[in-house]
Amino acid sequence: MKLRLTSILSSLMLVTGLGAASAADMAVKALPPPPVVDSWTGFYLGINAGGIWGRNHLTSTPADPGTTAFWAACFAAGACPRDYGHNTGTSGEVGGQLGYNWQVKSIVFGVETDFQWTDVKSTASVALPNTGTGFVPYNGAASSKLEWFGTTRGRLGFLATPNLLLYGTGGVAYGSVANSWTANFPATGQLVAGFNRSTQVGWVAGAGAEWKFNHNWIVGVEYLHMELQSHSFGATGSGSAGCTALICNFNVNAGDFKTDAVRARLSYEFAAGPVVAKY
Repeated sequence: MKLRLTSILSSLMLVTGLGAASAADMAVKALPPPPVVDSWTGFYLGINAGGIWGRNHLTSTPADPGTTAFWAACFAAGACPRDYGHNTGTSGEVGGQLGYNWQVKSIVFGVETDFQWTDVKSTASVALPNTGTGFVPYNGAASSKLEWFGTTRGRLGFLATPNLLLYGTGGVAYGSVANSWTANFPATGQLVAGFNRSTQVGWVAGAGAEWKFNHNWIVGVEYLHMELQSHSFGATGSGSAGCTALICNFNVNAGDFKTDAVRARLSYEFAAGPVVAKY
């Protein structure tokens, strides 16, 4: 009986030992490998197109005492205003962009420069019959036209998903602005006119969103507000009937040329390639 009990206990110990060894030998289930995502670090080059809204404000003042004295009665009667109101206009724009991105985890920052062609023109005008003022009918026009512009901007954003970038941007802007201003009494042939074209500098700020697809292609949409600095130019009636070099000289102040643009973008990124996502 004792021998049988000893045999049973030995068998149980052997079975328990084999079970423990088998459990120890079982392979632990491996964690899934981290996903591979596309890096945003690298140079990119692309094109863009969209719409642009422009506005400006041109005002005039006599440039010398002779002009001030000659036009004083007309100004007082409101028969020849020097301010025609704010100029507004809309147009399209098309251009290209070049930049570089750095990605640090979910933060993406970089620098971009772009160059745009447009013909957005803002205009304002007046036409006065001048009935009962003692002056003949008067008309005047003021216009500002942005012919091209460019920007150099910093960008800072975050990845809402590995392929979706939301960012803000801001920097320096520059562009060619053509301005014109006229004051005209058609019945007497008295005309004052001035024209100026110059490159102006200013600032720009905005925001955008970009979606990376097919590894290197990026499509996006962007909004930019831009303001180019104010400047002045001369207008004269010298050579027209009723005006001489002593009484028809004006300084025209062109205020900041302001624009708002919305554009679609397509870029190709020369990135370093896919990277392993880190947790």
